[in-house]
Amino acid sequence: MTPNALVRRLAGAVLALPLLLVLAAGPASAHAALDSSDPAQGSQLASAPAAVQLVFSEEVTLTDRSVQVTDPRGQRVDDGKAAHPADNGRAVRVGLRSGLERGSYTVSWRVASVDGHPVAGIFSFGIGVPAGAPPPQDNADPLVSAARSLVQLLSYVGAALLIGATVFLFGLWPAGRDSARLSRLTTGAVAVAAIGSIGALLVQGPYVAGRGLTGVFDPSLLLETVSSSYGRPLLLRVLAIALAVPVLGIWPRIPPGEESAPSGVAGIGNAVLLAASFSLTGHAAESSPRFLAEIADGLHLTAAGIWLGGLAVLILVFLPDTDPEREADVDTRVRVLARWSRTAMAAVGVLLVTGSYQAWRETGSVDAVTQTGYGRLLITKVSVVLGLLLLAAFARSRIGSVREGVGTLRRLVESEVVLGLAVLTVTTFLVATPPARTTYSPPLSLTVRGVNAEGQAILVTVDVAPTRVGPQTVRLHTYTTTGDVQPFGSITGTLSRSDAADAAPVRVAFAPTAAGQAVASDVVVPSAGQWTLTVQVLTDATTDYAAEAKYAVR
Repeated sequence: MTPNALVRRLAGAVLALPLLLVLAAGPASAHAALDSSDPAQGSQLASAPAAVQLVFSEEVTLTDRSVQVTDPRGQRVDDGKAAHPADNGRAVRVGLRSGLERGSYTVSWRVASVDGHPVAGIFSFGIGVPAGAPPPQDNADPLVSAARSLVQLLSYVGAALLIGATVFLFGLWPAGRDSARLSRLTTGAVAVAAIGSIGALLVQGPYVAGRGLTGVFDPSLLLETVSSSYGRPLLLRVLAIALAVPVLGIWPRIPPGEESAPSGVAGIGNAVLLAASFSLTGHAAESSPRFLAEIADGLHLTAAGIWLGGLAVLILVFLPDTDPEREADVDTRVRVLARWSRTAMAAVGVLLVTGSYQAWRETGSVDAVTQTGYGRLLITKVSVVLGLLLLAAFARSRIGSVREGVGTLRRLVESEVVLGLAVLTVTTFLVATPPARTTYSPPLSLTVRGVNAEGQAILVTVDVAPTRVGPQTVRLHTYTTTGDVQPFGSITGTLSRSDAADAAPVRVAFAPTAAGQAVASDVVVPSAGQWTLTVQVLTDATTDYAAEAKYAVR
């Protein structure tokens, strides 16, 4: 396969990707979570509150449309001034009009988590009446989600090529400054990275606001993006891409035979700056300790760029398949390939160490890996990387055969490039998926004792799934202390926050399903924390057993 043929195939894959992303795109995934609200979801208040306050699991970014409160007629009753109270980035407060009438009110909110993903929800509370059912929540525009994934992929591809070309030029092959092929490659890398990064700036606004693609032309959305904690690193990325032009000396290209002006230190420093801009907008930005997570993520991205970008330089520049376009003689090839082999091994070592830390940080348990979308994507990425490592080991053993020809080595490197593109594609979906540590909610099953006024006991088995904020299903089974089924007349229950005395309790309505069995479906748990389920089991007209089950809600 010639370099031009490989470029055509890779370009075809990139051009076909939008269709794949449109088909695969679903509702926007949120990385932050709503911990609590005041008023609480589904609560009934005796009088009108002065404001609505939401508290999230991490800092969030606001717009003027972040929180909207509407009355029973659908009219807005908030003051439109959502803000962080007392500089608390996790809390959002919006004031309400005075003199609100009796009725059910709807709170809809849409903010952005630290890594730029929108967090949205809707709930109701009642003033003097029970809270009504909130209307359906609008999903993110699938075309906007697909466009965001596409520009992220372009950013990764362009950054990997730039980082790899920089290290190859300044660290492995200084004579490459006179290479027309390398100049074309780096120029193309700058173009791809710039399109991806500028596209990310334009798409982020409508992505967070829940708007369509026409929102990219709204200057107010762009202004909100560039002033946010997610948009500022994007501006840094655009700056690093722009600096690559003079640093690499690709525009205009240095004429053959002239001395190069670019500094190796400036080139490597700019590559690190480019990698850091990704760390500041990814999962590392919402991890703890944040500094350590961002350092590990930056090293991981730099190492990946050195390895994958270096492979692209090898196949498109350094190992041509036609004699008239040779970029280096045989002795030079052998020396540079030996340096590349050592550099690639070091990069792989950094990838393995930082990747293992990141996997542990974002999953936390083996079950979280196997039972979440993030974990399954991680398994896919690791599998492809293992294939890359096998190919790399085989290619390394073939370096000595370059004196007889580059055909075999080229074919191995071509395969590595294709797998490298697959790694970047999976990574694009991985960074758009909530980490397993935030979404994994193992089902709960435990047996507790229920005691009546005379001290007699029964056993109550409690099953809850899932144990996360939002709708849950609670199933109960009652038994005697000897293990026989314990029939009952009725069961009532409440859920209350063990770690927040001011949180409103949640009523749990059980429906009997069989002798000694009951279920409560769609029990809405409004916030994360430690919750206590208290049940009253009435076995006959005069005998009432009380039992408690404590569990954590994510």
